[in-house]
Amino acid sequence: MQVSIETKQGLERCATIKIPSQDLKQAVNKKIQEYARQAHVNGFRPGKVPVKIVRQRFGQKLEHEAQMDMVQSSFSDVMRQENIYPVMQPLVNIVGQTEDDFFTYQATFEVFPEFKLADLKEESIVQPVVEITSDDLDKMIDSLRQQRLIWDAVERPAQKDDKITFDLAGTIDGEPFDGGVAKDIPLVLGEGRMIDGFEEKLQGASIGETVVMDLTFPEDYHKKDVAGKAVHFEVTVNLIEQAVKPEVDAEFIRDFGVDSGELDDFHHEIKQNMQRELDQKLHQIMKDKIFDLLLEKNPIDLPKSLIASEAKKLYDEAQQRNQQEVSLPKELFESQAKRRIHLGLVFAELMKQYQLEPDPEKVEQKIDQMVASYEEPELLKQMYYQNKEQLEIIEQIVLEDQMMAIIQSQLTLVETPQTFSEIMNPNGETE
Repeated sequence: MQVSIETKQGLERCATIKIPSQDLKQAVNKKIQEYARQAHVNGFRPGKVPVKIVRQRFGQKLEHEAQMDMVQSSFSDVMRQENIYPVMQPLVNIVGQTEDDFFTYQATFEVFPEFKLADLKEESIVQPVVEITSDDLDKMIDSLRQQRLIWDAVERPAQKDDKITFDLAGTIDGEPFDGGVAKDIPLVLGEGRMIDGFEEKLQGASIGETVVMDLTFPEDYHKKDVAGKAVHFEVTVNLIEQAVKPEVDAEFIRDFGVDSGELDDFHHEIKQNMQRELDQKLHQIMKDKIFDLLLEKNPIDLPKSLIASEAKKLYDEAQQRNQQEVSLPKELFESQAKRRIHLGLVFAELMKQYQLEPDPEKVEQKIDQMVASYEEPELLKQMYYQNKEQLEIIEQIVLEDQMMAIIQSQLTLVETPQTFSEIMNPNGETE
């Protein structure tokens, strides 16, 4: 066998492999003889078909199979001998029989990049430091009260944040349309659920009043048959209610699983939950910072075939989640794919360097954390251990945490005080 490997652009390689024609001939003969033992041909008993007949009828097909078998086995042998690690299966071009009495083919493939991990000992990252204050606790409890609003009927005109119940009759060009007539619709004014102008025109309306409004459906409205069209609404207000936050009494406290109904116990439980969520968020923030640093300090030429494969996988996953054709730009998936592959290659090198294996104790601790809030945690824990796929996902998470701990120990951490709200609601969203 003769082999020449050409380095193309980037990580692409092209191997030209020549196999003596005699070797291929022997492989084809063997394939024909094996097929003859099981071939079914009219006029012959199974397994008794002459080799000559098999060659005439199936020779071309069997020769192609023999070629593919030889390509697969010889390519694997060459990669092993040359100590080359292809990213994916090669693109094979059969040249065929050449004048020098060789069966020749070319295999184009990409290899994994070789790189040396950057030294991070001189690097630093910002580490947020957060303390949950009494003000944070009060805001969280107020948020819980907001989730349990009590609606009291009022006789005054409707205001922003009131809940009104109304009847609706709508027409387009004087004709009713699908969805334009409804009874007893509840709506909190100011939530922005209706088209522009609708909720504003109902502020100041009284019970029994019919408000007439002429509006326009937005061009991108989800119902295409009315999108962009002018609409006439007559809205009759049936009920106006104002929101009242419940008192933090024993009944309210028990609704959140604190059986004692005591305020101190409630505060302790809420603060514990806040601390757990905060710790998880801080852990993820630090992990993301370290990931970004690893990518920045370890630039790598990424295999194009791997990017394409990962981008397609992400696209298919998004399509499956949406249960419909995904209209997101392909560039979005490509960017995510590049990040995943880049991190994967760096992780693989780190695991090799530090000889990392998932710590069984840490895996068990992670599973314990995941099942702690369920009614039968031990049963669920056993199910995790029995499900190989789920267990591998948890082991991967633990491996990442172990790796992050090693890298974090090498970095200079610049502690920066931040508030609970800044960490949990970085975009200023209300809870």
